[in-house]
Amino acid sequence: MLEYGRVVAAERRAFHATHARDGAVWNFPIGRIGRVSLRILLREGFEGATIALTDRFFYPDTVDRTKLTFALSLDREGRLGEQWILKKGRWYTLRLEWQVEQKPPRDRWPGECQVFVDDQPALTLPQGHRAKAGLCYLRLHSTAPQIDSAGFLVEYVAADIED
Repeated sequence: MLEYGRVVAAERRAFHATHARDGAVWNFPIGRIGRVSLRILLREGFEGATIALTDRFFYPDTVDRTKLTFALSLDREGRLGEQWILKKGRWYTLRLEWQVEQKPPRDRWPGECQVFVDDQPALTLPQGHRAKAGLCYLRLHSTAPQIDSAGFLVEYVAADIED
């Protein structure tokens, strides 16, 4: 908020996922190579979430992991892969850097997605589904089995596409 040319206060606005199957979808320019960054906070009592990248729109409450190109799961403890646990009540910047392929050469899709937490390498996600001309949707989804009174907050998202 500006008051006579100076910043007085800035209200933080965030997406707050709390209900079972709560979700949000964000569209960005399509790309076979790119990155998405988001700032996320897991609240005390958080019950789980999926952060996914896809090549097409699905309704936010649709939960079909077989159609997700890359899916990053956060369990109720904040576990991200085998070595990272996101602490509750702390903001983190997650960055997902991907390169996708349109056709699998044999038995699996060759693309991958590197996940970074506060600029530190965290894990690599395999490409789980097609990506036709590239990726263009970020999906945020609560995996809570019922109402999650805590949920998670997302302060911002940003995308940078190379190809």
